[in-house]
Amino acid sequence: MPYTDTLQIYDVLRKEFDESKAKAIAASIEIALESNNGILLEKVATKEDIIKLRAEIKNDMADLKAEFKTELAGQKTEMGSLIAGLKIEMANQKTEIIRMNFLFWLGLIPVMATLIKFIR
Repeated sequence: MPYTDTLQIYDVLRKEFDESKAKAIAASIEIALESNNGILLEKVATKEDIIKLRAEIKNDMADLKAEFKTELAGQKTEMGSLIAGLKIEMANQKTEIIRMNFLFWLGLIPVMATLIKFIR
């Protein structure tokens, strides 16, 4: 399928050259255009190529989605264990604070008793 009509090229060339040269030049131009067109058609994606590419992309996206879900599940598990560890640590700290408070008040009793003796 040439880009232009060979007959039009021949008419233009016939004004400048004799008939045999004009035919030869027009034929060589047509051959060059057809071979160039063939090369271009090899590089153009067909509908089947696009359908295959779309299927590949869908498969890749499905694989990535599955991988992401697996990774996310692992992250959720890890976060759950970290939160559980923090809760235990906070409970231990709370117990320690209550114990220290108790010892403080227990230690304050003799001090208060001594102060009361001095005041009397």
